[in-house]
Amino acid sequence: MTTPFSDLDQYIALPRVDGIAISPDGERVALTVSVLDPDGTGYRRSIWQVPATPTVDADGPTARPVRLTRSAKGEGGIAFTRTGDLLFVSARPDADATDADAAQLWVLPAAGGEARP
Repeated sequence: MTTPFSDLDQYIALPRVDGIAISPDGERVALTVSVLDPDGTGYRRSIWQVPATPTVDADGPTARPVRLTRSAKGEGGIAFTRTGDLLFVSARPDADATDADAAQLWVLPAAGGEARP
């Protein structure tokens, strides 16, 4: 039986956490997770949210990780504001941007809704 730790290709393909930020209220943790891209030449990053203190019942965890972002180019540089909004850097397309390939700072409101530059 092989495991991801006994095969280099499987090991390289494991998702990895490469960024972490804790919300000011201590309730949420934002993680940047890198996953090997389909052609195996680089990593794509997305932002996930997990509860800081997970609760477990007989069926397992009651709160699951939630993926917050999806873009072809990925995201990184996560941080929370004092009010709990999540800041991140992304080169995702913005209809109002003059340079479509430039990375910029985005904010994801704590109260919900879409991210905006």
